[in-house]
Amino acid sequence: MHYVLLMFVWLIAITCLIFLIVSGVKRWFSRSRDRKRERRAQRFARLAERFRRRRQMDRPAPEPDFVDNIDFRRGLKTVGWIAFILWEAFWISEIAERFARDPHPLQLPYFFLLVVMVGVPVAVYYGVRKYVFVAPGAGASAP
Repeated sequence: MHYVLLMFVWLIAITCLIFLIVSGVKRWFSRSRDRKRERRAQRFARLAERFRRRRQMDRPAPEPDFVDNIDFRRGLKTVGWIAFILWEAFWISEIAERFARDPHPLQLPYFFLLVVMVGVPVAVYYGVRKYVFVAPGAGASAP
């Protein structure tokens, strides 16, 4: 009786094993099919986007409502250079004043000075360069 029960348990275990293997293979093939469908859909979306851009580039550019032939960049660059020179002059005067005033003048916060003298102007330059340094002929149109 004991062996019959053991054989019955093994039969159930083997049946479950076969069921899990079959369902795993089915799932693997369905995932493979889904991945193929997804790749095909992505390829179709890329092609559709490429064709849309190509149609858009073939169309002539619309004329801007407001054409401004005055180049403001030269004035902005001049103002930027004046602001930069004033900024540097102010901090150099601050350093000179502190250097003359302190009994230990070499105890200046050099990292702070580096940030103030170099970091801030570079950050400002990179922040505004896309607005100031526009390619010639690519004037902005007013809305």
